Parts: sequence; C-alpha cells; structure tokens
Amino acid sequence: MKYEYYCDSCDKQFEVKRSIKDTPEPVNCPQCGSVTRRKYNSLSVTWGKGCWQFGDDGLGDEPCHNW
Repeated sequence: MKYEYYCDSCDKQFEVKRSIKDTPEPVNCPQCGSVTRRKYNSLSVTWGKGCWQFGDDGLGDEPCHNW
C-alpha cells in the first residue's frame, strides 16, 4: 500500500510504499530529515462496469475486482 506523509518542517508531501502488515515506524522526510506525520485519506468504493473498484479518488489504480 502507498501511504502519504507530510513534513511540518519543510511542507514536503511524499508517499511511502509498505506492506499493511508492517509495524508503523517513524518516517523521516527525504528533503530535510525531520520526522514526518502520516496523512489519513478516506477510501472510496465505487461500482462500475459490473465490478467493485477501490481507490482514494473513486477511480482506483488497480484493475476491477469481480467478487
């Protein structure tokens, strides 16, 4: 999964890809090295083309899943 982080020191926003099973560890900013905080976004689920599709924006990066 991709997680978004924000640095209060330099206002940099960036993504970190990690497994959902990973223990949450502090993430340092790649620009200034300060400890960052994770941004929480809502997850949307939309119905289209005969299948469920998951994504932050309702469109999804993954192909449709037929369940």
